[in-house]
Amino acid sequence: MLNIFKDKDLSTGEERILVEGETTLEEKFILWISCEEDISRIRKDRKEALVFDPLNDIEQLRKNITSAFEDFKIRFNYAEIPSVIGMPFSEGTAKIIGMGLFWTIEKEEPSTKYPQGYIINQSPQEGITSTPYYPIRLIISDNSTQEEPLKPNSGSIEEDEVFKRFLS
Repeated sequence: MLNIFKDKDLSTGEERILVEGETTLEEKFILWISCEEDISRIRKDRKEALVFDPLNDIEQLRKNITSAFEDFKIRFNYAEIPSVIGMPFSEGTAKIIGMGLFWTIEKEEPSTKYPQGYIINQSPQEGITSTPYYPIRLIISDNSTQEEPLKPNSGSIEEDEVFKRFLS
């Protein structure tokens, strides 16, 4: 979530509004929009931040920046990976599919923390920037003695299919 807040420039004492990114994708957005729209930018606390006049309405600025960020993600086909660890398989995969992403089962393994059929790990991790054709690899809890693995459903994508879709 982009942080939008009032700040004071320590060197001049002037007030300003900063828009700061928390994730890699948000920092990419800040760099892009600062160049695209000729918006002032600084580096504060090791993060990129946009600088706005303090007379701007902060709520309107929040709406405009949020809208521009959503447009940026669509335009450049970016998505932030959600966390699905600890979710039942069907709920986690529905969340992934709902974000326009794909998933694949990497493996199933026993878990002392989660019941049968829950997602116990994922790669890439939450917050990582991805393109829609890069599948999220899931590890599913298998605490049963059954030999039959979970069957991928319509949201699953095989790696060779990823490349076919990406290249088409």
